[in-house]
Amino acid sequence: MWNAATGEPIGATLRHRLPVVYAAFSHNGRFVVTYSRDRTARVWDAASGEPITPPLRHKSHVRRASFSPDDSRLLTLCDDGVGRVWNLAPDLHSVRQLRPLTELLAARRLNASGGPTELDLAALHASWNSLPPSCTKRMDLPARS
Repeated sequence: MWNAATGEPIGATLRHRLPVVYAAFSHNGRFVVTYSRDRTARVWDAASGEPITPPLRHKSHVRRASFSPDDSRLLTLCDDGVGRVWNLAPDLHSVRQLRPLTELLAARRLNASGGPTELDLAALHASWNSLPPSCTKRMDLPARS
């Protein structure tokens, strides 16, 4: 991206593994979506060029990407006729709320010296049970038993 007034580059280069074939700004101008021949789409911070999302992978080539009017979602359409809606809303959970999820996914917890300690089944179960319901619902995780 370049500053239109000065012609100077702004932020980092928006990179994919293969050539970018499309780019568009969000309605509020804060984000840029790109898609590439590498079958990915990606959302970037328009001011810094830093990625907002990981590569959004598709089974066929992306042919269109569009932000919702409130810029909270991205619609991608592909050659195979599949359309996907990607949720771009930020996760507002606190670190305290997400720590049990991190422990659960890693099956480890940081000990007092900052090193990893493996969790036993009881500790994993406790981490699962301490997740806020909004965390499991947002990530489409199964209900707790």
